[in-house]
Amino acid sequence: MGIASRLLEYLQETTFYPGYGPEWGSGGIFGLKYHRGVLYFTLAFEARAYFSWIGGRRVYGFEHLGGGAKSGGDTYNASAAVDDEIYFGGWVHAQPTYITGGRGSRELDFTSKYSHVHVYDTREQAVRLLWKESIHDPRYWAGEVSEVLYDPIEDLIYIARGDGHDRLGVYTLTREARAERVAGEPVLKGAIHLDHACFTLHGPGEWHPFRGITCIELGTRRRVTAMFNPDTAPSPDGHGVDKPRAGSVSSVYTRLAVMVRGGLVYGDPLSGEDLTFYRLLDFYPSHYGPLRVNTVIVSGAPLTAWNMMTHSTVVGSDEMVSDLQRRSRDLVAPSLLVYFDGPTPRIVGSMGARVTSIEVVGGEVLIGSSTAPNLERYDVTRLDAGVRSLNLLSLDSILTSNPPPVTIRPPRESYAGARTFGGVPLRGYRRPIIRVKSRGGGRLTVYSYMIGDPPGSAEADTYTLEEGWNTIDLSGHHGYIVSFSVEARADDVRIMLS
Repeated sequence: MGIASRLLEYLQETTFYPGYGPEWGSGGIFGLKYHRGVLYFTLAFEARAYFSWIGGRRVYGFEHLGGGAKSGGDTYNASAAVDDEIYFGGWVHAQPTYITGGRGSRELDFTSKYSHVHVYDTREQAVRLLWKESIHDPRYWAGEVSEVLYDPIEDLIYIARGDGHDRLGVYTLTREARAERVAGEPVLKGAIHLDHACFTLHGPGEWHPFRGITCIELGTRRRVTAMFNPDTAPSPDGHGVDKPRAGSVSSVYTRLAVMVRGGLVYGDPLSGEDLTFYRLLDFYPSHYGPLRVNTVIVSGAPLTAWNMMTHSTVVGSDEMVSDLQRRSRDLVAPSLLVYFDGPTPRIVGSMGARVTSIEVVGGEVLIGSSTAPNLERYDVTRLDAGVRSLNLLSLDSILTSNPPPVTIRPPRESYAGARTFGGVPLRGYRRPIIRVKSRGGGRLTVYSYMIGDPPGSAEADTYTLEEGWNTIDLSGHHGYIVSFSVEARADDVRIMLS
């Protein structure tokens, strides 16, 4: 039995059914961190932090933020381990309330919403509140803590704050709770890259698209910024990307890899290198993407997930265009674990649930998940709507097993008007096909490329489409990432990997 398996025994529970937690739909299991014998995570939206070790467990209900019921937690994986301490951040409603509106909708009151950073001492098994902040407004909130990075030069932490309406940007926080804003632009996720703390610039614009990276040199606070324009982004297949909302960030192969809805942004801002976009599992206007999940390093390479349904809306929202709302509940593809161990990533796992957090413990990979998405402003539920669970995979199965069979059904808007879509990694698949149902014939263009290929360098192969269903064998593109453009009146497209 591995260490992770034993820790779950002492945790005493691995499945969490819907419980009290007024918020937008479902949160999940976030912040998974194994450090010095302790496994930590926060259960959102029920605002409970769990700690287990060989011999016991502790559950912290954010009592340091006051008495009474709580909701919220962490929905971005904001945690870091330093010496004998685990720093964990996020946001909590100290007194959750909601307002019932028209059409049966509910809206949250954010008056008691706090952003926070706590510290867990692994020696004493004790929790202390390091810092909290609120603007006490019923409709708006102070920027949530969405990333925690440790700076060993100044012995402090950097926190990212981009989800909110005030107090946004990059902040430093000392062990004595002295907070200082060192950059004012909203940022969401980040990573330590060489000797810099680098963060994704978050919005402005509809759905807060990724628009660049800002890096702060540790010790000097000098800044380097690289901007990103999704409409004109340089890419191997020659086309840009819609709504590239930022997921996690990883420093790997001497460059930064930013996971975004639509693919991967890859480059090194510190050397002045342009940021290049690599289309990967891009099925706009669905919300399918690598959002609200972290990236971990496994045998020197990043492992993360592309999720089928991270954000959705039921009643509707005044903050999102209609096509994104209409497509937010589409079942496009299963949630996929993606491993970047070279120029072509590999699909190494297929799941029905939304993956929310990943951690490596010895020879096992711990996966946190939820069956339900985050919803929108008018979709408040009194319970966390998801079944959240912890599951174990063997590290060996990820590194050596064949990829799982996958069926992908892109929404029609993905390919209408000859839009470029896809970015499907074929490595390891023996019988990959794409099926196109055409009215009147037409053409299918398949672009083949790898991570690291320069802009405009993709190999383009064109296939003739006949009336009705066409089945195109993609095995000749084995080992590549492939994106597509359909120049036809297409009624349906299916991608099948086996």
